[in-house]
Amino acid sequence: MDGNIIFYTYGSTLELNGQQFDAGKLTEDLLNLSPDDYRPLHERMKRIRTFTADYERSKDTELWWKLNDEMDALCQDLRRYTVFRLLLDESDDAFFSVIREMTGQFSLFPPEKHEPSEDEQIEWLRDAAEKFFQLNEADHALEEDTPWKPLDLFHPSESDAELGDAFYYEMFRILGETEGTWDTYKKHIDRYEMYLHDIRAFNGTIRNFIKFAISKLKTNGPESYAEALYGFYNDDRIAEKLIINPITSRGDCYTRHDQYMLSYVPRELPDGTAAICQEHVTDSLQALMKADYMLALNSGHNIRRCIICGKYFMLKSGVHALYCEGACPHAPGYTCRQFGTVEVQKELSRDIPKVKAKLTAFSRITKDMQRGAISQEDARQAKDYVRDLLYDALRDPKVSVEDFTEKITTERIYKRCQITRVSKPRGRPPKPKAGEVP
Repeated sequence: MDGNIIFYTYGSTLELNGQQFDAGKLTEDLLNLSPDDYRPLHERMKRIRTFTADYERSKDTELWWKLNDEMDALCQDLRRYTVFRLLLDESDDAFFSVIREMTGQFSLFPPEKHEPSEDEQIEWLRDAAEKFFQLNEADHALEEDTPWKPLDLFHPSESDAELGDAFYYEMFRILGETEGTWDTYKKHIDRYEMYLHDIRAFNGTIRNFIKFAISKLKTNGPESYAEALYGFYNDDRIAEKLIINPITSRGDCYTRHDQYMLSYVPRELPDGTAAICQEHVTDSLQALMKADYMLALNSGHNIRRCIICGKYFMLKSGVHALYCEGACPHAPGYTCRQFGTVEVQKELSRDIPKVKAKLTAFSRITKDMQRGAISQEDARQAKDYVRDLLYDALRDPKVSVEDFTEKITTERIYKRCQITRVSKPRGRPPKPKAGEVP
């Protein structure tokens, strides 16, 4: 309930809420929260802030009820992504349920509100605690093999924590709509808003790092990734444009340093083995996601963006993969990796004119290379450019076949890639004339 995030790292594994993940898996999933997916979340938070301001001005319970519905809906939207299914657990559902019950009894003509005094609140809580824990004692007494024991607030077990949460929610029901309850609710709003800020800052920065640094590497591996990250962080020209900062990004900020407590603890792992783990305690989603991604890079894992479907995918080897194994949006029945092969594209070229135009351009480039007019490296660069244009054209229905074909003429490709074509004489050399020395 306090917003703290506790996670463990060991080897190339990150553990969150009792679940183990290969380093980079949480990052791979969150990066696929696209700008189009994020926009509704941002709009919902704007409505939440509007309801918050209106409620603080009018103290109308109906506004709080509507605000709570928006918060609950935002929670469900975020849970489409793995990290939030773990961070926003049943306690968030219980909290919103209590507030819904508390604010759901509004009327069109509410009576004048009376804020209970501190002594009254203490008396209500004392009575509620006695009744609540007496019920708990009675329930445990029915179990012969499990003798009842008091709630230990300093060394709680899992069942103690659940009991403590239950009493926490009961406390809200008892106190009702008070300033203290509202202050606690606003902390939830602040926490969710910070999650959205961290998503924008982390996703925007890491996408730029993958696009402009990782994807340009000639060799993949932990050392290459470290060099790329050093250049990305320390080149002032890059830092200003590619790292999310408050000046250019409406207050969002990708932080290079995070505040959290770090401990080394020997513990049993969910799979039954044991290890000395790094225990991280933080209130920052950014800190969690950076720990996951940086651990992935140090472990030799790499996250790339599929050039066909645009989804991010993780590789555990140093291969230069361009395609993921997901379903291809342009050819049902094929994965993106299968669609990217020349053999499959030859089959599809009869039904997809843009693919046919791309194969024709590839053929012209290959012939130029075979004649020695361009080098092998020039041919690779030209084909990469044509391939990028193809997948952009397939994703954009506004690009016609004619427009695409015009973009991939040999002249325009070579000019764009700064390739100089070397002309060589064709055919057989002429025979020397009589009296000429061959």
